[in-house]
Amino acid sequence: MTLIESVQPTLDKLKKRIEKEGLRDLTHLDYDRYLNTSLWSKIKHWIYERDGHTCRICSSEGRFIEMDVHHRSYDLDVLEGRNEEMLVTLCRRCHTLIEQYPDGRRRHDLQEKDVEYFRLIEIHTNMCRSGIPLNLSSKLTSRSINIALWHDQNEALIFTSLESLLFHYSMVVYHANREAIRIPMPFGRDRFHQKSGARFFDRADGKVLMSIRMVNGEALIKISSSTVVPFQDTLAEVIADSVWKPTSSL
Repeated sequence: MTLIESVQPTLDKLKKRIEKEGLRDLTHLDYDRYLNTSLWSKIKHWIYERDGHTCRICSSEGRFIEMDVHHRSYDLDVLEGRNEEMLVTLCRRCHTLIEQYPDGRRRHDLQEKDVEYFRLIEIHTNMCRSGIPLNLSSKLTSRSINIALWHDQNEALIFTSLESLLFHYSMVVYHANREAIRIPMPFGRDRFHQKSGARFFDRADGKVLMSIRMVNGEALIKISSSTVVPFQDTLAEVIADSVWKPTSSL
């Protein structure tokens, strides 16, 4: 069933109601009021289903994050549900990037919003195809393996961050070795910025097996040389399975 077929009865009722108010069509209805109509609710649900609840820009799934439907046009055929091509599912973050300038001011020009929409799609596509260069170095001492990760400025950082990579790595290594290690709870990205960093402890004797700190945009990972937990190998695997592309090997 097409969009207009699914919403036609609701559209007809709304048209009759606004006609009684002296409004010629939906383009004369206050936009905020339009967003609270049953018509928009049904249009939005249909677009979500069409797009598989997936952001058209970054492919995030709405089962885990807030989603919106973005109007690329406010023409009557779009508002009535007769032009589904100008309606797209976006995650809340990508929608905000389109609706606002980096300084928080709102964009109002639809053509400018469309330019930003396609620019973000291109950036994300290039990121998935080419990756984001990740610089790394490692140094072995008698007591520890010290690894540093850092990156240069890149447009694709709109969609990800070094903290996101570190948090994902932390969860992977913890769940794979939770019988041997413990981490302080709650465990969030803010721990990377604490003076002692995010620390991983030996369950048996309480010794620190690994710490991760963010210092001036650089990730510093310190792994005890005596541990048998494969922290370094897991880090290499997580990086290899991400959009980050190391400029050298660990």
